[in-house]
Amino acid sequence: MELENQLQELVKEIRPTDTQQRELRDAHIRLRERLMADDDLKLLIVGTLLQGSYRRHTGIRPETGDKPDVDIVVVTRMDRREYTPEAAMNILVPFLERHYKGKWKKKGRSIGIEMSKVKLDVVLTSAPSEEERRAILEFMKEDDAADIPSRASNAWKNAPLWIPDREARNWQRTHPLEQIRWTHEKNASTNGHYIHIVKLVKWWWQIQHPEQEHPRSYPLEHIVGDCCPNGVTSLAQGFTETLEEIERRYRLAASTNAVPSLPDRGVPEQNVLSRIKASDFSQFHKKSGASANVARKAISSTDEGESAKLWSEIFGPRYPVRPTQKGFTQRDQTSQVKGGRFG
Repeated sequence: MELENQLQELVKEIRPTDTQQRELRDAHIRLRERLMADDDLKLLIVGTLLQGSYRRHTGIRPETGDKPDVDIVVVTRMDRREYTPEAAMNILVPFLERHYKGKWKKKGRSIGIEMSKVKLDVVLTSAPSEEERRAILEFMKEDDAADIPSRASNAWKNAPLWIPDREARNWQRTHPLEQIRWTHEKNASTNGHYIHIVKLVKWWWQIQHPEQEHPRSYPLEHIVGDCCPNGVTSLAQGFTETLEEIERRYRLAASTNAVPSLPDRGVPEQNVLSRIKASDFSQFHKKSGASANVARKAISSTDEGESAKLWSEIFGPRYPVRPTQKGFTQRDQTSQVKGGRFG
């Protein structure tokens, strides 16, 4: 049995709480306002925009004591031909020392700021072209909306950004706007189920396999995006068929101890799995197949108690098993997750 109502309840349970979302919003707004008002930086900054799972509405609540995070892109007027990645990040150091002393540190491609309850990841970009700048400014007008702005005449599709990579010591392309557009389109093609399926897969992997770091975050989300079927009619179907497709699609790579190359949305020369070890991917593939089998048994079962037990094996103790499902039960009413806006 699909027990769709219970999967919907689980999705609500695993997303960031209202308090966490409010704290994330307050923190990123405060940071962005401070950046734009800073006398040393305001002439250097074109603007800021959000990216990552927070912006794509695919984030989940951390279960391991970690803090929820939000990614902020700072579009600058720096010429990447004149600044090394290290020098570019150093531009922000005085600002960070004034407002976030003792709370920030440089990372490979970003600057991390850890607050008491949330984390911020600040990503700098080099100066965009005039066309890119106009498109980005149009996008930022609706930065917190669900839809991609139409007034930009699709110019933003050709506007990837360059970000500094301290470890590689060069600037690399990224395209957060295309990732957001792609997610919005995929969600529409799955009747509004896609972003919830991403959350369920992230939760399954976080709960069931906390000892394995990769794949997580965007690489895991990208895998789900490639393997989630269109036309999904329920969360149970979408989750199960996504894991089944992961097992089928990557069977050869896993059997040969290889990691597949998955081109990033909008930046095809970037492989989103480039930092994942073959041994980690092989384990991920193996566990995906095992859980796909359990999920298929849960759907096929005609007994609610057995089905609920199987779903709880996949999703852990937060899966809402009904008291009556611990023994003889009656059939649960199935409902559909509404499509439309992200949530």
